Amino acid sequence: MRFSAAPVDGAVNLALVKLLAKALGVPAGMVRIAAGARQRNKSVLVEEVSPSVLMGQLRTLLESTRRGAQADELVAAAVSRSVASRC
Repeated sequence: MRFSAAPVDGAVNLALVKLLAKALGVPAGMVRIAAGARQRNKSVLVEEVSPSVLMGQLRTLLESTRRGAQADELVAAAVSRSVASRC
């Protein structure tokens, strides 16, 4: 994702959290930057959402912006990492 917000005072992180919360239909308090708050690449934690529900929501979100198998690959990789980190 690309944001127009300047990387100052956490503006990009806040924009990312708000965007994901809205897209996933969860309160913003359930979404947080787990790693990479000061980096270009970030890991995001969505609390209290099962991996299967999260996978479906992310697939829908990605398919609305990217077409084809690439969206499925991105979703599968994201959810796999999420599940693995919980174990």
